Amino acid sequence: MEFNKGFYWEIMEINNKIGNGNKIGNDKGNNNIDNKNNNNNNHNNNKNNKNNNKDNKDSIYINNKNIFENNILNAYLESYKGIRKGDKKEEVDLIKEYILNAKNIVIATNNLKKFQILKDILLERVYNDSNRSEIKIFKINIPTEVSDLTRMPALSKGLMAVDTSNADIIIARGRLGIPGSGSMLLIMDNKGRILTGYISPPSVIHKKNIEDSVKDELIGALKRIGVI
Repeated sequence: MEFNKGFYWEIMEINNKIGNGNKIGNDKGNNNIDNKNNNNNNHNNNKNNKNNNKDNKDSIYINNKNIFENNILNAYLESYKGIRKGDKKEEVDLIKEYILNAKNIVIATNNLKKFQILKDILLERVYNDSNRSEIKIFKINIPTEVSDLTRMPALSKGLMAVDTSNADIIIARGRLGIPGSGSMLLIMDNKGRILTGYISPPSVIHKKNIEDSVKDELIGALKRIGVI
């Protein structure tokens, strides 16, 4: 049988075309897979960056909280040794920083009007930067009026919120002491320790309406430690 060279080269050319087609197809498929993998890697990197940012913020918060706790302990020890000479600037700065770094805030009232006044001031004057979306402000849905039966109603309201929430800070406003003693606003940490506060005279003396009185007390409590 005579070998047909022309036919042989035609077959080879067809095979080469098929091979090149497969190679192109494979290359496209591989490129698509690589692109998908790159997209997935970019997505994972973005996710990791977000997680890292959150972890960094959490670690800073934990570190600041440890410094805050150690500062309180050191002040106790100074008092015990009889060498305490009064408040220090760094102590005031730590209270200010603690309030500014708070994410969960509870206002110890079930009165919607008082709650809205205090919330608006916090968002407008304190937590008004780029992290505002992270701030959560709640009220407590328990009858805080029962605190009027105690010796320090404002403090009792705050402790009710401490016991029934997981807040970073608690804001409580109520009567100072017995009827006729005026009102007091307190800002407390999550253990019920008082960070700052403000006292108003009885309403029959200052003649302010409840909205202005609540507003002035919160601003006064924040101003006295340099938050605003």
